[in-house]
Amino acid sequence: MSFSMARSPSDLLLAANDWLTGYSPYPRDRHFLALYLSPVCDPDLLIPGPVIQKPGALGHYPNGEINDGELILSYSHGMKPRDLLACRIKGLPDFQDPFFLQRESRPKVEIDSATHTALFPETFSSLGLVLTPQLSSAPQITLDFTARLLTMPNSYPGHSPDEAVNSLTLLTIGAVDHHHTRLRVTRPTPPYDLQLLKGNQWVKIAEVGLRQPIPIRITLTDSSYSVQVGESEPVSMPGRLNRKINFGGFYTPPIAYPTTGTFELDLKSVRVR
Repeated sequence: MSFSMARSPSDLLLAANDWLTGYSPYPRDRHFLALYLSPVCDPDLLIPGPVIQKPGALGHYPNGEINDGELILSYSHGMKPRDLLACRIKGLPDFQDPFFLQRESRPKVEIDSATHTALFPETFSSLGLVLTPQLSSAPQITLDFTARLLTMPNSYPGHSPDEAVNSLTLLTIGAVDHHHTRLRVTRPTPPYDLQLLKGNQWVKIAEVGLRQPIPIRITLTDSSYSVQVGESEPVSMPGRLNRKINFGGFYTPPIAYPTTGTFELDLKSVRVR
């Protein structure tokens, strides 16, 4: 995975208002200004990344342009607003290779540089995988990765309406309301059910245990997708998925207390081709 310079303004899309409800004593969400990246100019493929507003403040109405490999950004600050702030952002991607993108407005995924593993500290933490333009439009792509469950959420299913405590999402693909699927682990006691979202229904495809490596292969085509767990037979589903890939609970609504649901992703095992 690499992270380098952008080539033109069309390489990077800027959006605002990534929301966070978790860990806040206040009844309303905090208003985050964050960078969203996409390999192509398609709003459905935008993935949220670093928070770029001043700490402890509300950011509104961003305006930006790319000049000489830098994003020059201005935005209003405060409720009234009180100020107009500006900053320069360097190290923009050129999208020549896939790369990971941390979503900083939620409990951040912790990446161990020595072991190349990513710890997802909450069921609503997520780590984006930004593709190249070629992979975004290829007739078929395959994603391989290995995950390991560390702890499951501490509430039994049905005891809370919050999705964050009823399951642990390992992978999210597609838009929130169309051309999408998810892989999650659920069940109050081991062995846990590994389920795939098909339309609005969850389908059990395997059983998994705690602290055991779970090798997963996803193959996406223009008309179908399949999921293979370890050496088991692939499970195939009809339908095209948007090429928007996020590990963890990308669409899981945050809650204001810890879920204790955690898992690890072996970054060395992640391959997309």
